[in-house]
Amino acid sequence: MVLDDVRRGRVRTFRATPAVEGEEPLVWLRSVRDCVLDGLRPRAGTRRVVRLSGADTAGIRLERSDFRQVERVATVDTDVAASAPRMQGNAAPPSPR
Repeated sequence: MVLDDVRRGRVRTFRATPAVEGEEPLVWLRSVRDCVLDGLRPRAGTRRVVRLSGADTAGIRLERSDFRQVERVATVDTDVAASAPRMQGNAAPPSPR
């Protein structure tokens, strides 16, 4: 799913299977402001859940999602402030060793 140039978006209860190659994120937010991703349930084998890109991207909240089966929750491109994504009430993936 790609959201491009969106303000005040909300994605709720999204369940998805990763692409065969597994390299692409399930959700790509480009120039998105004030968006909530709530109740995501990526399946096993998901390498990356969300990618943030575009200098305008800010105020992204990931809430009440289950990230236990994913390799990496978010990738933040260099043109996006590191503070853009905020997480609250999520089940986290295991820590790398």
